[in-house]
Parts: sequence; C-alpha cells; structure tokens
Amino acid sequence: MNALPPRLRSRVALGLTAVAAEGRFALQVCNSCGKVHYPAQEICGACLGDDLRWKDVAPEGVVIARTGVHQSLEPGFSGSLPLTTGLVRHVSGATLLCFLHPDCLPDIPVHLHLRLDRGGSAVPVATPRDIDLKQEASLAHFSRSARGQNVLITDASHEAGQACARALVAAGAAKVWLGMPDCSVSAADAAGTPVLLNTDDPGAVRQALSPLAPQIDLILFTPTREPAADARPGDSLAAFALFAEALAPALEARRGGWVSVLSAAAFALPPRQAAFAARMAALDALSRGLRARLLAAGGHLMIAYPGPLDLPTIPARPAPKLPVDRLGQAIVRALDQGVEDLFPDPVSQDLRARALSAPKALERELAQMADDNWR
Repeated sequence: MNALPPRLRSRVALGLTAVAAEGRFALQVCNSCGKVHYPAQEICGACLGDDLRWKDVAPEGVVIARTGVHQSLEPGFSGSLPLTTGLVRHVSGATLLCFLHPDCLPDIPVHLHLRLDRGGSAVPVATPRDIDLKQEASLAHFSRSARGQNVLITDASHEAGQACARALVAAGAAKVWLGMPDCSVSAADAAGTPVLLNTDDPGAVRQALSPLAPQIDLILFTPTREPAADARPGDSLAAFALFAEALAPALEARRGGWVSVLSAAAFALPPRQAAFAARMAALDALSRGLRARLLAAGGHLMIAYPGPLDLPTIPARPAPKLPVDRLGQAIVRALDQGVEDLFPDPVSQDLRARALSAPKALERELAQMADDNWR
C-alpha cells in the first residue's frame, strides 16, 4: 500500500482540519485587531493578542507565484506527481501555500478550497473559477467522488435509502447494490441491484457479503427510522458491527469510504424521543471509531446528520422537513468535496451551531417543544 501524506499537526493547526471536515473555508482571525492568519498561530503577530478564532472568510485570492513538483522525498506524494504548488494572496492579505490546478497562473484570481488529503489533514487548494476540482487528475485525490465507484447501501427498503441510490446512480456510480431485509420488499423500481441482507441472520449476511466485499468502494449505512426500531436499539448497533466486521478490512485495502446516514438527534437530543436519540448517538460513536480505523489506511468516513426528513411516517411539524431526494444529492456533493461531517439542511445547521455555542439553552428549548418527532 502506498504511504500516506504526513499526518502530524499541532493542536492549533488541527483547527484547519476541523473546518475542512465540514466543507467550510475558514481561517484564523484575531478577535482583537481583525488580522487574518495563515498558517495557524498561537499569538497574533500584529497585536500579540491570544484570542484567535476560526471564522468563515471569502474563498478568493490571486496567485503570486507557482512551481512544479516532479520529485518528492515524501512517499505520500509519489502517486500524485507531478504537482503544481504556489503562493496565493488571500483577499484579506494573508498568504497561503496551496496546491494549484495547472491552469492557475500568476496575477489571475482563483477560487480557494480547504480539502482533506488522504491522511485526513486539511490543505488549501486553488482552482480557476467554475472548475470542477475532481476532474483534474493531479487533484482528484482531494475528492471522494462516487463516480465510477461500486456502492453498497445496507438498507434500501425505506425512502431515504432509495433516494441515496437514485442520487448515486445519477452521479455515475459504476454499481449500486441495494440491501433488502427480506424478499417481500418490492425492488421493481429500484435504482440498483437488490441483495438480501437480513441482519437478523448474521451468518447469511456474511455469506452474501463475502463475494461483494472485494469489489465495494463505498458503503452507505442507512439504519431505519421506523419507531419500532427504538424498542430494540441494540439491533441497529449489532447491524453496524456486522457490516463493519465484514467489510472494513476490504475497505482498508481499497482505501474505500463509508457514509453513516444518521440524524441531528445524535447531538441535539429531543427528550421525548430519547430512545431514537440514544440509538443515533450510539451509532455516531461507533462511526467515529470506525473513521479512525479507515483514516489510518487512507480511507474516509462521512457522517450525515439531517434534520427531520419528509417521510410518510413523519407527521407535519412547524420545522421544515428535508426531502429525501435532497438528502441523497447532498451526500453526493459532500463526497465530491471530501466532507466528513454533513449537516445537509437549515434545521441541522442551526442545531449544530447552537449545540456548539449554547448547549444548555438548546437543551431547554428542545424540552419545551410540543412536536417531538425528529425522524
């Protein structure tokens, strides 16, 4: 297996990885004088203040110098050579060392991205405006695109799983296998190839997955949102463990990916649906553990935290509901961008922001909600 790019980063530098993992473009900004910093600093070089915060900034700049890299002493870059790197002057005045698209030339405005490399660390990438980064061969390793990939959806018997299948097929996935818990589920209109995966029979699941495992590049773990599942939360956890045990070694070998389609209830806990929230939170913890394992092998794991979905089993509520087709499309876009944590709708984004800034206030607000159906 090829080596990975260097992974060690300081604690303050890992802030760049944190914002890249959410698909944001943010840099350190001094809260005292407003100076924008790159690379990450402990102390502001302008005013010596120590209140430096990661803030979203305009992803725009101008190339001031570039060079080609044809040889590298770092084994992690050997498979990507030749590379183009250079200095980009951000609109704030900060200077960033970036990977460059070959068409980026000095004195020409460029669009800036923060992407995770194969080692899971954030790096700045510059492209001409309106350029699809994943279509440039020298930069394709910054994308986890589903195009040309073989994908398994663990449970495509419900609307969310089927919507993900449609989005993956539309994105150019080479093969999509649709896990079905039993033969009674109709797959006549399915966007993929059904395969029987009844997790109540672990032996049969292992047998069904054995010939598929060496071919799979991407797994979508799609636990059911049916209320009955909350009475047996261990079933979802056992299913996760079953699929991870059967497929993680092959994913490590292929540097493949995994997407856990969970819920914002994993971190914003609706008290009247404590069982559902506990199930999502436990799956979130298991997913993060598996992420560390895959990341060490050059793989990738994304967790999607949608807010309430627009499903027939979910009653109307004041909060907007996310159509399942939009969820599938958001997952495909996030894979293109190499995102690790996806908040695909305004409700999940708002809950995420408040869970970070005022968790106790959010807890009290959720406790006061009359409508508590979060699936």
